[in-house]
Amino acid sequence: MNTEKPYLNPDLSLPDLARQIKINAQTLNFQHINTETRSGGTVGVFRQGGTDTEREVTIQFLDPEKMYTVQEIFAGKPVISATGRELATTGFKVRIEKAYEGKLLEVKAE
Repeated sequence: MNTEKPYLNPDLSLPDLARQIKINAQTLNFQHINTETRSGGTVGVFRQGGTDTEREVTIQFLDPEKMYTVQEIFAGKPVISATGRELATTGFKVRIEKAYEGKLLEVKAE
């Protein structure tokens, strides 16, 4: 089991996880949040040939009072630090330049 990042553990059962998937011809976004511990998870934001280079992202199922850090997984680049409430209601923008590209984000409780 991955104790450093328990939300990446493939052995977690589906009732322990929340997945929100939005699909249309030009976007694919997902959230994989550990709802048992509310410690964080992963978010994927993808551009599939659409014309929008910027996407507004909100993250659900986090503890509204806790502070979270969101960063790009592969680039290690910080995106935002905010409360669960702010991430669920206000969210943040993700910029994707290429027509077929995506970003994976790590959400981690501080």
